[in-house]
Order: sequence, then structure tokens, then C-alpha cells
Amino acid sequence: MDADDANAVISGSGFSPCRITMEDGSVRIRDSEGDFEVGVEDADIELYRVSARSLELESEDGDIELDLLGQPALEAEIRTADGDVEIVLERSISVTISVDVTDGRISVDLPEAEDVREGRGWWHGSLSGGSGSMKIRTIDGSVEIRQAR
Repeated sequence: MDADDANAVISGSGFSPCRITMEDGSVRIRDSEGDFEVGVEDADIELYRVSARSLELESEDGDIELDLLGQPALEAEIRTADGDVEIVLERSISVTISVDVTDGRISVDLPEAEDVREGRGWWHGSLSGGSGSMKIRTIDGSVEIRQAR
């Protein structure tokens, strides 16, 4: 789906793959599964209760919220130039996470994280053996990651 000024709402669906690009508006995907590639300019991206093997989420000027259910072999890349990233991970997910921020803060609440390394503007760790990969990059935004309660 390509759009200039719209809101996209998808619920209870399965995709392989799903590609959405738009300039203004918002993208909301709920209770769905598949491979998602979402690129927006001046918009927010929200994926809630989503199961995915492949995620590529990019926003120039908007926030990204991701509530991710467990999925083996996840490959995810999440980027925003001027927006915050908030991620909630199901406890059973097996993933290695790398976070890099230029001008923002990193807040990670993953009590079961292994092999944690961190420094000014970056964080790296894994959950449940880290079989998948999640790379998160912001230029002017903060990143918050936590486990589902």
C-alpha cells in the first residue's frame, strides 16, 4: 500500500509480506502476523500484539511502538530520525538486541537479558539465547524496551 496523506488500520490479518509506505498519517497494525515493511515520513507506526518473522520499520518524523509476540528467528530493523521507539517483548522471544542512539536516552527493563553491554548512546544484549536479531537506531529520539508483564 502506498499513500500520501492517510491513516492505515489493519487488524486480525496475516501477511507475507506486507509493505506500507506513506508520507503523512499513521499506520496501526493489531493482532496480526507476517512479514512487515513499513516506511513513513511524517507519521507514527504502531504494531500491537504482532507476531513477525521479519520487520523493517522506518519513520523520518514519528514515533514507533511495537508490542511483539514470541517468534523464532525474528529479523528486525527499526529506524527513526526524529521520534521515539517503544518496544514491549513477550517473555518467550529469543533475540539479540542492538540499540544505537545519537541524541536520546536508552531505557531497558529486561530482567532476563544476557550478555549485556552498554555505553553512552548504545546497548546490546540477548534474550533466551538470542536466535533472532533486532537492530534499533534513532538519531533524535529515545528508546524504551521492556518485557511484557
